[in-house]
Amino acid sequence: EGGVATWSYYDANEKLVRKERDVKGTGKVDYWEYWENGAIDRIGEDLDGDGQVDRWTKGSDAATAGK
Repeated sequence: EGGVATWSYYDANEKLVRKERDVKGTGKVDYWEYWENGAIDRIGEDLDGDGQVDRWTKGSDAATAGK
């Protein structure tokens, strides 16, 4: 309660590959970070609450947005 719920997923080598968040506090994932080589590769955002990505941010913009 009171914070952003975050789920982290790792590959077989224990490297972070994805983070999912419930930023809006609705009980549903609405923010996805996909990681490659230790850095954010792309971010997906659900803007209308349907559980689907509506906007992708990729490349250097994603690395900056995820901080």
